[in-house]
Amino acid sequence: MAKRLDPATWAQIRARYAAGASFGAMAKEFSVSKGTLGERAKAEGWTRSAPNAPNGKPNAPNGRRSGEGKARGTASRLGGDALRRPPLEDPESLGELNPRQRQFVREYGRDFNGTQAAIRAGYSPASAAQQACDLLKHPKVSKAIAEAERLRAERTNVTADRVLQELARMGLADLSDLAEWDAGTVRLRSSSELPPDLSAAVVEVSEGKEGVKIKLGKMQALRELAKVTGLTAQRPNGGGGADPVTKVERTVVRPADPHG
Repeated sequence: MAKRLDPATWAQIRARYAAGASFGAMAKEFSVSKGTLGERAKAEGWTRSAPNAPNGKPNAPNGRRSGEGKARGTASRLGGDALRRPPLEDPESLGELNPRQRQFVREYGRDFNGTQAAIRAGYSPASAAQQACDLLKHPKVSKAIAEAERLRAERTNVTADRVLQELARMGLADLSDLAEWDAGTVRLRSSSELPPDLSAAVVEVSEGKEGVKIKLGKMQALRELAKVTGLTAQRPNGGGGADPVTKVERTVVRPADPHG
């Protein structure tokens, strides 16, 4: 039975990959398919680390340079992208951390990419993946991340339950809610008649020689639902067999008017 991996484990896998470990070896060690590892690596842009930092020197120990000051320099080198992102609300537990740990918590909450968060927080790119792995396992750091996410959810009213509801609406949208048809005719509903959840499920509306086409792209929403509900973790041996979530794309065609 394949395991459902937590963020700390994924950070550890990414650190192993950066250090040169193969997908095959990690698939056996962590009971996850090579395909899943490959998809994750591609989606997050995993890279192999150089043996040393760009300046040829190992990462300086904590406390030797202010993490927050170094993070500002890192953000400048990255084109200021990190500085342009909206700040998160700091939880009280942030005061229990050192400067670079605090900055890591802030950066991690922006994209949940541990390696990039570590780099933006001032850690060396050469060791960022391992640093992220260690930080995500740190009890005080993980506590601060959880509190920051709770505060953000309260502020934006974007909770896990609400996200699941939206994914379900998109992934389980039915074609019959968009059109009516019989043996010879198809009637499409006007876009003004569609509720927001159905509109979100429509990825393409086009008109060509064959008529008007509406395409529902439900695959991504269904895959995300499968991940959070554990469906994709139920495949034996981390792979094999059919993917429990298949691509669902339906097309409805309204015949073109022969009179133009």
